[in-house]
Amino acid sequence: MFNPVKITGPMPQTLTLREKFISSTIAFVGLVLVGLVSMNTIGLNGLPFMVASMGASSVLLFAVPNSPLSQPWPFIGGHLLSSSMGVTCALFIPDPVLAAAAAVSLAIAAMHAARCLHPPGGAVALAAVLGGEQVSELGYTFVLFPVMLNGLLLFAAVLLLNNMVPGRRYPSRNLRQREEGNSDFWTTLSHGISSQDLRSAIKSLNEFVDITEEQLDKLYQATIIQMRKRQLGDIHCEHVMSKDVVCVKESTPLSQVWEILQRHHFKAVPVLDHKNRVCGIITQSDLANLFMTKMRPESSGNTHIKKTSNDTAEILVDYFNVTPVGVVMSAPATTIDSRRHIVEAIPIFVERKIHHIPVVDANRVIAGILTRTDLLTLLENSNNRIG
Repeated sequence: MFNPVKITGPMPQTLTLREKFISSTIAFVGLVLVGLVSMNTIGLNGLPFMVASMGASSVLLFAVPNSPLSQPWPFIGGHLLSSSMGVTCALFIPDPVLAAAAAVSLAIAAMHAARCLHPPGGAVALAAVLGGEQVSELGYTFVLFPVMLNGLLLFAAVLLLNNMVPGRRYPSRNLRQREEGNSDFWTTLSHGISSQDLRSAIKSLNEFVDITEEQLDKLYQATIIQMRKRQLGDIHCEHVMSKDVVCVKESTPLSQVWEILQRHHFKAVPVLDHKNRVCGIITQSDLANLFMTKMRPESSGNTHIKKTSNDTAEILVDYFNVTPVGVVMSAPATTIDSRRHIVEAIPIFVERKIHHIPVVDANRVIAGILTRTDLLTLLENSNNRIG
């Protein structure tokens, strides 16, 4: 049954009140900056100092900065091509109605061809045709002043203001070129469904979908996290971690750290401060790389002195005996709270490309250690139960 309320009513939103406030506030600041600079440059010469399409672009750039329509090339390219189409139609088509329709039509075609679709481009194409005598006299100068001047100023403001806000990043980045192993990891967790499957599904719709590559990857990974939470139930890091964890103090010499790693067949150990809080981590790879670095002649600072193998060995032994691990550890250590759900460790392992995560309590006191193997074993057992 036809329901006009469902068709014309507001769309559901997931944005927080904070995000809405930030969007409107930085849009105000951005347009003030663009207006002041434009007014004091081209505005002093009697030229229109701002085009209306900048207002429409601000909605996209500040309210939905991750949209494909909001990215730099659609914004700049869309305005450049659309204003050019508008001026051309204004000059060569006498009838204003036909000129306006042709300007928008050609602008859409040009933006599609150049892969820079930006809806406010239609507005600037219309402005070039219907902007009155003042705009008509400018001809193709209108493309540069005020359109491109406004566009470049607004783009600079968007870069500055969006990236000043925590949690925002502009422009959106393409995550498709991530490590292949990480892609396989996510595919395994999702029972074989990959992010490429989602891309192929979207492509098969044969319609424009307002989502970037980065957003698609985030959505794919967030879906896997939620699916695994539902499948595993209420399992936290404290239920999976190894509690009998061997740690070292910041003051522990490197030689003792190496001995501990070898004796227990560990690949990493957390480093604690005087309050037993995790302040860093040291791995076998860290010590091996340090060893190879110290083996190089230039590392001694006396490259003109030729040293024997015995001299080098003595230097290394002395260095490892007197150097505390706190000097060379990786700090601050990537940790996870023991009360967090176990699947929340997945993106930490993948994005940081690490294999060990110290688990801490609310006071950052060591509670255990979680390995990638622990997590994969849990997920594999879950798969077996489901299968």
